[in-house]
Amino acid sequence: MLILLIIYAVYKSGKFKREIVFGLGFYLINILLVIQIIPVGRAIVAERYTYVPYIGLFFIIGQFLVMAVDKKFSFASKIKTPLIAVLIIYALIFTVVSWNRNNVWQNSTTLLNDIIKKYPDRGFAYYARANIKLNKQDPQGAFADYNKAIELDPVLPNAYHSRALLQFQLNKDPIASMNDYNKSIELNPEFITAYNDRGSLKYRMKDFQGALEDYNMAIDKKPEYYLAIKNCGLAKYKLNDYEGAIQNFNRTLEIKADYAEVYYFRGYAKLDSGDKEGACSDWKQALEMGYTGARQKIEESCK
Repeated sequence: MLILLIIYAVYKSGKFKREIVFGLGFYLINILLVIQIIPVGRAIVAERYTYVPYIGLFFIIGQFLVMAVDKKFSFASKIKTPLIAVLIIYALIFTVVSWNRNNVWQNSTTLLNDIIKKYPDRGFAYYARANIKLNKQDPQGAFADYNKAIELDPVLPNAYHSRALLQFQLNKDPIASMNDYNKSIELNPEFITAYNDRGSLKYRMKDFQGALEDYNMAIDKKPEYYLAIKNCGLAKYKLNDYEGAIQNFNRTLEIKADYAEVYYFRGYAKLDSGDKEGACSDWKQALEMGYTGARQKIEESCK
């Protein structure tokens, strides 16, 4: 509203046009770089996209205030005091609001608690709080919040994915975990991590072929996804495809050369494919890189 009043005043005075053009141009160019004409997900409420563009609008206000104080407008004497008063009131209001908000936003948990208190029907807030609880080693609390998030918003693929991990960890329930992975992929067929993690669950259930298929799905969607490439190698090893496993481990090390664990796994594949010397070399490399589990294999097989 203040910007509109300034533009009207400028139009009547015939001055200050370059500042208006620059300020509005700066705002529009920067907002067009980040605005989503068709918003995706929750981007429509992501006010952070306006931080830089607002510099253009504040530039207009600041320049107008300077010119009013310097009496460069014929009506400057009439608006100078009211304009300063309005800006001071605005500053005081936002200072108080910011101060009060900082009392709430002591950390992410207090912020989300406040959001849930005010908007108890927002599933995403429970999902976000669950992630924090999980990071704070409170899996039971996280599990309860994931359940609530899914209850309120049953189309959150990330909530199903996160709950799937906990289903297996807390309840040792692979079926419930599998159902959650399936649902997360159904809601988001491009959910690469979900394919990889569902593959890992199938691997634990000794469904190595099913695991391999999921790992390959993840790799198809993200060819540089080295975790899925490594896991693909593990599944191939279990299926007695030692050469295929070695190829996957090689590819993993091309992407992440310091992955000591992969040298250890590749050692097994080389040993079972008849390359004992190569196996010992890999285990020694893994040990040099800090993977202490390789020491026993070196003592057993490399003397």
